[in-house]
Amino acid sequence: MTQAHTTAAARGITSGRPARAVIAALFVDFGDRGRQPRAKYECVLCQTTEGPVQGAEAVAAFTASIKSEHRARCTAPQEMHP
Repeated sequence: MTQAHTTAAARGITSGRPARAVIAALFVDFGDRGRQPRAKYECVLCQTTEGPVQGAEAVAAFTASIKSEHRARCTAPQEMHP
């Protein structure tokens, strides 16, 4: 690694873009024979966990809408959400 690459990496810049912080995580377990799919959403900003939900239809509905639904009720400042 060259000095220029080391400096850029040390500043948190990768591929010419600033590094991004993780502010939330959506966990989905697709299930298996005899185990239903399930999902949950964790917000790092407000320390809240939404879910878990179980079942194929519930997981599909949850994953389709949880990001916008949580953003509407998150107690963290809205400008912190992308």
